[in-house]
Amino acid sequence: MHYELIAQCDPTERQHVIQEIEMSGGIIRDILEDQDKLLLFIEYNEYTQKKVHLLETLNNLVAQLGDAFTFPVPTA
Repeated sequence: MHYELIAQCDPTERQHVIQEIEMSGGIIRDILEDQDKLLLFIEYNEYTQKKVHLLETLNNLVAQLGDAFTFPVPTA
């Protein structure tokens, strides 16, 4: 899994920042507290990225096979 720092705020803004992250589709996996700031981390879903890559590969394969199986059109 890949973690990345996505936001930093002071404790008074904690709930507001959490709501913004969740509304944008982010998932907070860990919150670390510094002396006066919170560091919020998100975990990226590797499976979703691989699935998109697989669909792109499949699409390219279908396009190549379609080009290989073209039939000549007889001319009159």
